[in-house]
Amino acid sequence: MSGLNSINYWMLLYGLAVTLGLVFSLYTLSSVKEKMKRMQHIKEILYAMGDKVSKTEDAEEAFDIIISTGIKLIEGACKGSFLMEEEDHLFHFKALVGFSEDLKNLALKKEELFLYQINNLKETAIIVNPVKFDEKHVSRDKINFLKDFSALDLSCTISAPIYIDDKLVGLLNIDSTSSQRIFSAEDLITVDHIKNEFQLVLKNALVKHKLNYLANYDELTALYNRRYFKQLFNRELDRIERYKGTACLVLLDLNDFKKINDTHGHNMGDKALQEFSLVLSDNIRKTDLLARMSGDEFVILFLDCTKEHAVERMERLREKVREIDLLDITIDFCYGVCPIDSDTTHIDSELLNIADREMYQHKKEKYCNCPHERG
Repeated sequence: MSGLNSINYWMLLYGLAVTLGLVFSLYTLSSVKEKMKRMQHIKEILYAMGDKVSKTEDAEEAFDIIISTGIKLIEGACKGSFLMEEEDHLFHFKALVGFSEDLKNLALKKEELFLYQINNLKETAIIVNPVKFDEKHVSRDKINFLKDFSALDLSCTISAPIYIDDKLVGLLNIDSTSSQRIFSAEDLITVDHIKNEFQLVLKNALVKHKLNYLANYDELTALYNRRYFKQLFNRELDRIERYKGTACLVLLDLNDFKKINDTHGHNMGDKALQEFSLVLSDNIRKTDLLARMSGDEFVILFLDCTKEHAVERMERLREKVREIDLLDITIDFCYGVCPIDSDTTHIDSELLNIADREMYQHKKEKYCNCPHERG
């Protein structure tokens, strides 16, 4: 090769290299710009999601908003769910988008979760053909249940473990039913962004739930407390007045409760209150209201109920209460009934006073050796 031709050859190679480098740089720059644009888009959507979530008081609605956002951000995604671990150590469906609400009747063992099998629920992962896994690890009854509600038509899933203060609380799933769409590593990163928002929302919801519980429930018995009962009671009084309904307010307290404390100690007194509360809550309708007012005094509001019917219910409750097995202690109670209808005074304190006088008279006549001793 002559000197001139050699120079031209190397200049050609150099020019080609420069051109390729320029093309690659432009491609890389374009790719970076696209990624930055996508991340900005994701941030905007997540910000809008956070704004929506902050305006709802309902935890399940907040979960639905987050799952729907995940579906919107992940190309090809069309379904999603959130499973939460409960006290039974099973994972229950708490929020569903694109699935039948009947799935909330299903609970899964930890070992039945794909993410548990591949990384012990430690990090987000892509699951291709999750149905194949389910058929191998999930019980036949549960598989049939899932099939009945078209929950096994999935081709791909991104599954993200949800942690609160380093404790596993649940699992977020984003699903695709398209055989043409397999989620990518970029999709996985996006779900991790959503997961972070989800964990924050869930933590806030749990804190709020705990505060509401402490404000509305009695710590010892887990029944409504006096303040919250009166709030619900006044709501029912408005309903009775508006719709010409009926109800019976029943005030009751334990007989010889002071004697239980003095003889067996306050721990046994607390146990008696807990057992008594449990029997009451297990033997009234879900539509009725039950609360601990203070000490050994409780209140029941029987809705759509006459006084005669309320007395019958209380006597049946007495039979159940006497079955409580607590050392040699016999638990019994006195009660007073105040019937309510649309013509009755609807001042809660007056109605409670009427029931209290009835209860005191009942105690004085039948159950107290000393007429002037209460409790």
